[in-house]
Amino acid sequence: MSALSKLSGDDHPVSFAAGAVAAAIGFLALGLAWYFALILGMVVSGLLEFGIREVPPDTDDYDAEQYELWDAMTDDDPNHGGDGESDEVARLRERYARGEIDEQQFERELEAALDAEMPDATAEPSEQREPLREREG
Repeated sequence: MSALSKLSGDDHPVSFAAGAVAAAIGFLALGLAWYFALILGMVVSGLLEFGIREVPPDTDDYDAEQYELWDAMTDDDPNHGGDGESDEVARLRERYARGEIDEQQFERELEAALDAEMPDATAEPSEQREPLREREG
């Protein structure tokens, strides 16, 4: 087992190297105390490690199991596909595709489902912001 594998554990070697370089620059070039240089190295290494492990790639290469924190932060359902479509709209599309409802009925029910999901557009802006003010106060 190499010294690098003992030190880095599960960390990516690039983040380990970047942290070491940042600590060396902080200590030698910037004249920071050794403990501040180590803190700088840990911060740089941690940010780079987070970027490597948690920022998802393009959607074509996306694997939800690999990026659990990203899905938790954005509340995306990895099994849903992330298109933001509600269950009601999906159910209507399936019924229309099977021929259970005609086009006019599909459009009426789709409009009703979308209106139910959207906030009331006729409400005054101050009424829509009222719950936010209550939480802030």
